[in-house]
Amino acid sequence: MYDETSQGTEVDGLWFTSLPSSSKGVLYFDYDGRDEYEVEKRESFTRRDLDDLAFVPDEDYDGFVTIGFSGESDQGENFSGTLYIEVNGTGRSSSDGEVTYEVDVNDAVDLDVDDFDDYATSRTAPRSITSSSPTCPPPARAPSTTTMATPVNAK
Repeated sequence: MYDETSQGTEVDGLWFTSLPSSSKGVLYFDYDGRDEYEVEKRESFTRRDLDDLAFVPDEDYDGFVTIGFSGESDQGENFSGTLYIEVNGTGRSSSDGEVTYEVDVNDAVDLDVDDFDDYATSRTAPRSITSSSPTCPPPARAPSTTTMATPVNAK
């Protein structure tokens, strides 16, 4: 695990260290767009690409989804965390600083770079065992708060 970044920094790049099984849903880049594709584990995204990511729950899925992520700030600091998505959210979700979304069954949720910025800059103290470098290097780049999701059309 890494330190969270210092106050005043922004996410520069981010990659997902774990993805849910397809029976829970799929994380997409450019969902419903011309360049739509399924995100792969360890695929890296630049800051401007993060707003083009959407999670689409499997049809009629109702439950929790967790997606691990790691990233780097514009100051070169490493961080990691967990993206929590509650499908059919009850509004009672609590994740103590992690990035969290709630979405209705059969709706998609757009990710927001500002939510990752809030997470990355929320604390300056280490959360657990810390390291000055990731256990695996960031992959090559490719094209907190609780947030109520603005649904997009599900496929």
